[in-house]
Amino acid sequence: MLVAERCVYFVFIAKTIYRSKGLKHNQIFKTLNHLTMKKDYIAEKERKGKSTNQGIVFLVIFIILFLFVMLRIALRSGLDDIFSSSMPSDHDAFLIAKDYIKPTVSPSDIQFTDDGFLCYHRPDSVFIIKSSFRKSAAASKEIFSITLKYRGGDKLNDANWSVISLIEGQ
Repeated sequence: MLVAERCVYFVFIAKTIYRSKGLKHNQIFKTLNHLTMKKDYIAEKERKGKSTNQGIVFLVIFIILFLFVMLRIALRSGLDDIFSSSMPSDHDAFLIAKDYIKPTVSPSDIQFTDDGFLCYHRPDSVFIIKSSFRKSAAASKEIFSITLKYRGGDKLNDANWSVISLIEGQ
């Protein structure tokens, strides 16, 4: 209510109360204040109720999103290969490289030097891996270089990789 409307309203109610009940001047203002306080209180209560409801809705949405994020993180920590869409690591590429090298060497029981491989990862999902292997325990090390392209999907599935080049015995 605007100030001017309130004043007109007060005067109108004051005249009505004065004429109908014969109250004194102080009693009229107390009655007016009491009447307007009730209306202001109800309006204030309705306004606060709306903002409280909006706050509760916001809080519920926030809690649901928070739980979703926490659940997603919890699931990804144990099952990284299933839920993760990230690129394979250098170690993943080396495991695939071993699978591609084994069929090209005559004895199938070759031994790779797992700790001594080098891997260069290009931004276009291409991995260049250099390492060595032994055909037997007494044989000398043979060095190889393989270039693999990751095409997406399961990181440890050979079908999701393609060989670009393979060089043995450098």
